[in-house]
Amino acid sequence: NALQMVAEYDISLTPHLLGYREIVEEIEDIDAKLKNLDWELTPPLARVYATPPYNGYVDDFGGDDIRERAAAYFGRIADVMAELTLEAHEAGIMLLAGTDAGNPTMLPGQGLYRELALLRAAGLDGYDALAASTINVAKLFGEEEERGAVTPGKAADIVLFARNPVEVELLSRDDVFAVIKDGFLFDRERIDAEIARVSASYDAREAQYLEVASAAREAQSEAAE
Repeated sequence: NALQMVAEYDISLTPHLLGYREIVEEIEDIDAKLKNLDWELTPPLARVYATPPYNGYVDDFGGDDIRERAAAYFGRIADVMAELTLEAHEAGIMLLAGTDAGNPTMLPGQGLYRELALLRAAGLDGYDALAASTINVAKLFGEEEERGAVTPGKAADIVLFARNPVEVELLSRDDVFAVIKDGFLFDRERIDAEIARVSASYDAREAQYLEVASAAREAQSEAAE
């Protein structure tokens, strides 16, 4: 079958399990969805396009006449994707963790945590789910000798968690104990300070983007009239 051919040709697979799950959550209850986002680390332009009236999924599928049918449709696709992901894993296909970032509420960083949780929910164990975002990625780029695992001789680029990422179903940035980048240690205090600095910058730019987006929307509406 198709999965066997993919395995034979040594093709890797990035399922993007989060994609359709996010769409369902957005069109079912966008307010609840936005409350669960890590807003501090959400880039300003992404903030704008995650919220109505700029969120395309809510605009297209959030109406009372279509919301329930659309959520059921995308939910079925998400279920099928999860089943195919487990089948691909069992067929020996190398899986990579991705988030389809660029869609309104699918964001780098925080989205990766959820993608790993969905890989586990699909049937992968904690080690295989974690490998999809570490050593498997290094193998894809032919860099498994330099990075992708914590072993002597590899690059000292490491995220240290306060909880075991192999055992925890859903991680968050609050679980990050420290980061080692290029051999330099960034402790929690320094991480929090950097988050505060970045968030303040994002807040200021978000206001600017909202002003521009609002003006563009008004101009578009006037042109349509």
